Amino acid sequence: MKSNAFRRSLISLALTGALGLSAGTAMAANNDGSLTGTVSEGGATITLINEKNGMTRTITADADGNFRFPRLPIGTYDVKASKEGYNTAKADDVKVSIGKQSDVTLTLEQGNVEVISVTGGRYQMIDTASSETGINIDALDLERIPVGRSVASVANLSTSVQTGGFGGISFGGASVSHNAVFINGLNVTDVERGIGFNSVPFSFYEEFQVKTGGYSVEFGRTTGGVINAVTKSGGNDFEFGADVYYTPDALRAEQKNIYWSNGDVRFNRSEDESDSYTLSLSASGPIIEDTLFFYAMYEPRNVDSTDIGGQQNEDRDESEDDSGFWGAKLDWQISDDHLMELLAFSDEQETLTDVYRDGEFQSTDFFSTGGTNYSLTYTAYLTDNFTAKALVGQSEFEYSYGGSTDPFCNRVFDTRNDLNEHIGCSENSLFDERVSTRDAFRLDFEWFVGDHLIRFGMDNEDRETDFSRRVPGPDYQRYTLHDVTPGTVFDGVLIPDGVTQEATVYKRRNKTIARQDTKAAYIEDVWSINDDMTLTAGLRWDAFKMYQGDGSTFFEIDDMIAPRVGFSWDVNGDGQSKFFAHAGRYYQPMSLAVAARAAGNSEFRISNYVLEGLETEEVNGLTNVIPILGEELDYVDFSSSAGLGPGDVDQDVEATFQNEFILGYEMMLSEKWSAGVRAIHRDYRNAFEDMYVDVMPGDHPALPSECGNIWGWFFGNPGRDLQLQLDCGNGPQDVTIPLGEATDSWNSLSGEVIGGDQPRRLYNAVELELDRAWDDKWTANFAYTWSNSYGNFSGGGLARTGNDIPGFTEIADDVSILNTNWGKLPNHLPHNFKVRGAYQIDDNWRVGAVFTAEAGKPINAVSSSNPYTGANANAQTHYQCVSNCSDLDNAEWIHIPNGFYGDLGWFTRLDVNVSYETEVNGADVRLGLDIFNLLDSQSVTSVVTDIDDGTVGDVDSEFMMPNGTASPRYVRLSASVRF
Repeated sequence: MKSNAFRRSLISLALTGALGLSAGTAMAANNDGSLTGTVSEGGATITLINEKNGMTRTITADADGNFRFPRLPIGTYDVKASKEGYNTAKADDVKVSIGKQSDVTLTLEQGNVEVISVTGGRYQMIDTASSETGINIDALDLERIPVGRSVASVANLSTSVQTGGFGGISFGGASVSHNAVFINGLNVTDVERGIGFNSVPFSFYEEFQVKTGGYSVEFGRTTGGVINAVTKSGGNDFEFGADVYYTPDALRAEQKNIYWSNGDVRFNRSEDESDSYTLSLSASGPIIEDTLFFYAMYEPRNVDSTDIGGQQNEDRDESEDDSGFWGAKLDWQISDDHLMELLAFSDEQETLTDVYRDGEFQSTDFFSTGGTNYSLTYTAYLTDNFTAKALVGQSEFEYSYGGSTDPFCNRVFDTRNDLNEHIGCSENSLFDERVSTRDAFRLDFEWFVGDHLIRFGMDNEDRETDFSRRVPGPDYQRYTLHDVTPGTVFDGVLIPDGVTQEATVYKRRNKTIARQDTKAAYIEDVWSINDDMTLTAGLRWDAFKMYQGDGSTFFEIDDMIAPRVGFSWDVNGDGQSKFFAHAGRYYQPMSLAVAARAAGNSEFRISNYVLEGLETEEVNGLTNVIPILGEELDYVDFSSSAGLGPGDVDQDVEATFQNEFILGYEMMLSEKWSAGVRAIHRDYRNAFEDMYVDVMPGDHPALPSECGNIWGWFFGNPGRDLQLQLDCGNGPQDVTIPLGEATDSWNSLSGEVIGGDQPRRLYNAVELELDRAWDDKWTANFAYTWSNSYGNFSGGGLARTGNDIPGFTEIADDVSILNTNWGKLPNHLPHNFKVRGAYQIDDNWRVGAVFTAEAGKPINAVSSSNPYTGANANAQTHYQCVSNCSDLDNAEWIHIPNGFYGDLGWFTRLDVNVSYETEVNGADVRLGLDIFNLLDSQSVTSVVTDIDDGTVGDVDSEFMMPNGTASPRYVRLSASVRF
């Protein structure tokens, strides 16, 4: 039994903070920390001991008494200083956190006994040498407050972080696909789309670091944020644990229904049900005492849910996930100067859903994610001042979904007569099977020379996606049926006389193995200019090369140089306040999703047909609906047998990047209270997208006349020069199309060439924060963010259309989209309040709370009509036809910029918890109750933003109707035991 181990860890932060601040450099790597300090006598021997596992390191302080222990595994350490003729000075329970530096000050006095020598007597809440922004929070911190058991929930505790599209998280207005997640130094972000990532159970995590800005050149390939997590490790004591979490449906509030404009139920959610539980079983201890340790966990789980589809429960989806996680970590202290860590885990997860329609079983759908991951890390303390670290690993992320009826059932969605329902025996839009892997290798070095900490290294990732996609049905086609009016324009097509019904047919098949090599190198100097000022200057070099299905190069970008400079000033020289600034550039690689879909064996066609009727057939006891197609009215065709060539992809593509500038000031208000203010500016440019181009030689004098009309789908930077290699009859020649001047627009009403704007996202913010450190009694944090996210491009993925494929969104399908999209972006969040805290009532009882209040996001409405193209579904812009809509040449439009129809209402949420801790037969026991959304604030989170359904001038009756609300109140019960 570990007597009072739980509470002993709780006070470590306070004791660490009482150790005072020294003029060291504040920098640590991405999965460890560092400890620096000063001792009153130069040349003293400094010994560091980790009592948990016996790790010991000894170095000698320099002539001025400065010392530094780099790249330490996170944990709690005892520090001793000794010198002949002096008492031994000792500081106990010094906490080393991920990505942070802990500082101690020790005083040697003449004598020959051991004493505890602690100076300062205040809490270390300000890192006076850092210009980075973000938070560190460990497992014990998280147990005090109600928080979801997910990495995203932890990240949302930080300022400037919000929930974005597709269930992801947005840092500073960035797309949810622009983040990076690390576990023990291994990047586990999905390389295919950048939205998902691998993860381990919450009970396996030891500590989190959320980097919101200003981070080191060691980190790259992201223009959003970084989530840095470290897992638990074993020690010299055998420990066993069990955590049970249960979220019963019986304690869940009734979820609000969503209605059609006529009052009928659109989504019947009041009868939905959900029960979930997880059981985490862990064991840890020594294999060889003081040398080799293990930590292992197995987590079985069960999630049962029922979703009601329509007005009555005859339509329902019954889902079950009974997947199990396994994971293990080995730590080998080869010697005092050589360490090795092995992490392996599998987060494979599959949800099976039985689909019932009209009370009859229809199919079993599956959804699979996750994969097997491992990393091996070696750390060598080669001298007191030179450290090397190497990591090799692999992450695997599967993302697959489909249904048992998909091979033989058509997906037919009928909108005629406002039916708006599936009438075939499949409801799935696509059947996907894709597995992405990352083979990672990196080397990191630190060299401490006088007042300079020189950090350098290299970082290579070989990425691959094995991608397979097809539309359900025997002919790989899905159908949407519409009522149309003869003589009008629908979906960009003039409807012929006598035609009243139309079928849009979407056909798709893909099979590709796409690869990407990403290489990087960095060097950084952290210079302690004097005792009060630190300058951090670094350069990062990146190179990205993507290969398509046949092994040829899809596109390549190298020599991307990202400078970053940070300055921090301990204003009063006492560690009580700091002014800091940061300026840096960050590059974003293209996700493999583009090459997987466009640069291999593919068939993609969208067609419009006259609908002449329906026929049915019985297949495996189900009724398959087959639309009878008449005349083809229009189509878009994109197919590839092996990949794309130099005539399809920009031969001089520019890299996507973001510039960032931060100014801030932090200060101690008292021994336990600190406050800070930060001003942030970010500028995101050079998106890489698929885009439609249609130009004639006469559109620009630089275009060669022999090439004739250049039109079709191309990949490059919208709004910039598009450099292609075309064969116009005289062999290959280089052709440059100035997209900012000559791009045209589909079916341009004026007949004039329309140039395209460049995609851009700007973000400005002011963050205010007030924090009180935990002191065994209570803690609190108050944060407010004012921000403005605006431009014409939010980043990879387009939540409005449901397109989660970075680089493959509709934003550049026509130049008029970007040209009219300027304004408040989807992740614009002008006001964001976050409050969290915990209070220890007595030795057993504790309460906590988290409160969030967010101003509503903008309603960014679009229509299918505009003054550029008249009517074209591929060019939904911020215009609305208000008169003469049947005569496009004389139609009148009004501009409807982002937010024209207002904003969503405020979102508020209060989560509370209470826990009871005691000791039972030598075991530490904790019982918990968490209530999420205590006030059951089911505010509207999204509305229908399509003004019309494809008919020019009509306002759809469903426009502005709610189609999403916040989750209802629910309760989580938990119990934990440690012995």
